[in-house]
Amino acid sequence: MTRMRDDRVGASLALLLVLLGLGLAGSTDRGPADRQPSSGETHFVEAAGDVSRPGVYAFPENTVTLRDLAARAGCGSALEGRDVPERGVLSSGSKAIFSRESRGIALCRIERMDGFQCMTLGIPVSVNRASREDLTALPGVGPSLALAMVEHRQRAKGFKRGEDLLKVHGIGRGLLKRIKPHIAVP
Repeated sequence: MTRMRDDRVGASLALLLVLLGLGLAGSTDRGPADRQPSSGETHFVEAAGDVSRPGVYAFPENTVTLRDLAARAGCGSALEGRDVPERGVLSSGSKAIFSRESRGIALCRIERMDGFQCMTLGIPVSVNRASREDLTALPGVGPSLALAMVEHRQRAKGFKRGEDLLKVHGIGRGLLKRIKPHIAVP
């Protein structure tokens, strides 16, 4: 009885390995947008708007263009032959919102992902561009402190370095140490 069970387990494992091998061998590479990151840092870009597969996509290195993102998000063929504005390489944390006009010209607005998405994906939150709501994604930052950060940023015309956050009422060295790994400052 035990030998029969061992034989079944062995056969099941062998079948699983074969299926995994077939799945890996059967994968196709249809261009740069379909490749998974192989080395270096992974960059995340969000597609929204007139796309069939909206969402956040991972790309190797920092090489994604609007056409790459459109192809991955399912609107590449719909945009074929149309004027898709090329804005160079999209940075990690970018959000591209695609739309189509009646004349068939694809329009795209580039924004930043919200702060909670950035934090989840390990993308630093820009303290000079983030909204009040985005700043609340930072550890230890609530709505009141986020408002104080935005107001100070407007008065000071931006933060030049991370230590400038110490000038915001409510941010001390301890909180700065907690949020510093999660922020981007020029």
